Order: sequence, then C-alpha cells, then structure tokens
Amino acid sequence: MNAERKVILILGKQGSGKSTLAKRIIQRWKRVIVFDPLAEYTGGEVVYSFDAFCDYALEHKDAASFTVICRFVGDTTSESDLSYEHAAKIVRELRNCLLVLEESELFIDSRTYDSAINWLISFGRHNGVSLIGIGRRPTELCVKLRSQFTTVVSFAQTEPNDLAYMEGLGFDAEELSELDLYEFITYGEPIDNEQQGTPQAARVQEQPFPTPMPVREQGDTDFSERTQRTEVLPLRDKMADI
Repeated sequence: MNAERKVILILGKQGSGKSTLAKRIIQRWKRVIVFDPLAEYTGGEVVYSFDAFCDYALEHKDAASFTVICRFVGDTTSESDLSYEHAAKIVRELRNCLLVLEESELFIDSRTYDSAINWLISFGRHNGVSLIGIGRRPTELCVKLRSQFTTVVSFAQTEPNDLAYMEGLGFDAEELSELDLYEFITYGEPIDNEQQGTPQAARVQEQPFPTPMPVREQGDTDFSERTQRTEVLPLRDKMADI
C-alpha cells in the first residue's frame, strides 16, 4: 500500500461513516500523521502543540512505523491554524508517510493555494507523502485536492451541486443520493479489495482501531510560549534537524 502515492477523498455528511472508514484504511499504513482538530481519532500518540509535534518527528523520523495525532490548541483559531500549517512543512521533511486531514475544509478551501498543505497536495509525491482528505461536500474542497485524487469514496450526497460534480466524475447521481447510512461508492484506484474502475456500492464494516498508544499530554503548556517558537527562523532550525 505504501509503495505508490495515494490521494484518497472521503466525502459524506456528519455521522455517515467517513471517519470509521478512514480508520480502517490507515491501519494498512506504517507511518501516519493525523490532523485531528475535532478529536475523532485514538490509537496513536496525541500531541497538542507544534513544538510537541516537532519533538515527536525528530524522535521518529527514521522509525519504520508510528501514528501521531495532532490536536493543536490555541488562544484563537488563527493560532491553531498556523500550527497545522507549520506542521505540514515538517510532514514534507519526514517523507514516506500518510497525512490524514480530518474535516479538511478546516485546513484548506477553494480559495487557498499558497500553503504548505497545498504543496503536499501538488508535489507530495516527490517526498512519498500520501493523503486522505475527509470532507462533507465535494464542492467545498480545495480545487487542488479534488484534481489530484487517485480514489474518491462518497457516502450519500443530496445537494444538487454536489451530485452534479460527482456525476461529472463518473458516479450515478441517483444511486449516490439513495445510499443508506454507512453505505458508500468508490471510484478510481481500489482501497482494500474494491474493484477498480466502475463505481460499486459497499458497506462500511465497523472495525476496532489499533490498541491505543500512551498519550503525551501537552495541554498544560502555556500557548504563548509555544507560539513564540513557531516563527520562521526557529521552524527552519527544526526542519534542518529533521
């Protein structure tokens, strides 16, 4: 699974089964970074600041396998967004890994182009960085992310604009709108054992996530001190170490 770069889009409404499917997929990857702002994931080491993520990356940069879950917190939304942006630069340097963007609309949108996350979307194949982008509506996703997919997985869609877009990819709009809860349709390269090419309906299978690793708590660190160390020059120093 890790030999070739993948860009997998998972689309669907809240509670449709997107995160359950993503958790099943990532069990097949050895080096995983999850951007998890809404605390959907377990089964990896959780870090709450950019500095904690840098420390983890330095410690595990040559590790054969790891799972780290980033839940950056800040005094404002812009501060936590900046931490995720800086972390994407570290992901680029880690190489040969899978980056999961849970609720990807929170990180990128259709108007965003000049960012480290968008660099990973466009050029991450050169560093062996695969992506899973999880979102609710295809029309809300960044254009670059939509244009680079190798596989699209969609749970039920009902909005006319979304159905029209998905139909343009090769989906059957009527079939897509009539999917039951936890059913999805795949298109493109296979995930697991789905047949490549013609979209086919399949049901999400509930599977336990891997046994949780110890959680590294960083919540009691003063955020103002943490953000002072995410400026350009300190960031470059950390990236040089990686």
